Formats: sequence, structure tokens, C-alpha cells
Amino acid sequence: MQMQATLEAVSSTISGTNVMVAALATMFTLLALGLFAKRKSIDCMDLFTDRGGKLSRTAVGQVMGVIIAAWAPVYTTLHGKLEVEVLMVSLAYLGLVEGYAKWLRYKADTGPGNGDPAPKKDAS
Repeated sequence: MQMQATLEAVSSTISGTNVMVAALATMFTLLALGLFAKRKSIDCMDLFTDRGGKLSRTAVGQVMGVIIAAWAPVYTTLHGKLEVEVLMVSLAYLGLVEGYAKWLRYKADTGPGNGDPAPKKDAS
């Protein structure tokens, strides 16, 4: 009887949620290893700096928001309380952050004026 209860306890802890967390951790690890193999180094400062290498408050805010927006559905799923609204707000925020980042890149690449791209400088 004791063995049966132990087996049931072990099987209940190995649930779909634990498998999901293990799969996400494995994918993150493989992604990090792939980036390390390609670049031979991992430089996370790219997440917090602008193109000139200066610390960007916008980038720091985006990274913190993405971490929170990615963790909120995972946390609520692990506790069995995932609501549609949490997932909806999280996905909407992640999409808006990506759109805002692309808009900032576009504004940095365009010249002053009516939004036309800045003229390219000749190499000569």
C-alpha cells in the first residue's frame, strides 16, 4: 500500500506542466548553446544598449516588460489559474513591444523630413 501511494505521488508530480517547463528550459538551453557556438561568446549587453553602445532606457524597459509578459502566463499556468485575459494581455504587450522597437528602428534609419529614408552616403 505504501508503494502504491508513493508511485501515485511521483506520477502526479510528473504532469504536463512539469514536462512543459522542462521542454522550455531545454529549448532555451539549446538556443543559448547555438548562439554561443555561432558567436563564440554571449554578450547580453546588446539587449540593453542602442546601436552606439550606450545604455538605452527604452531597451531596459522593453527587456523587463518582455520578461514579465513571458513569465506571467507560465506562472499562472503552473498554479492552475491561467485566465484568457492574462494570456491576451501578455501576447498583446509582446506584440506592441516588437512593433514599437521596429518603429524606433525605422525612425532612426529615416532622415529628417517627411519620413523618406535618409540618402545613403557614397563610399568615395
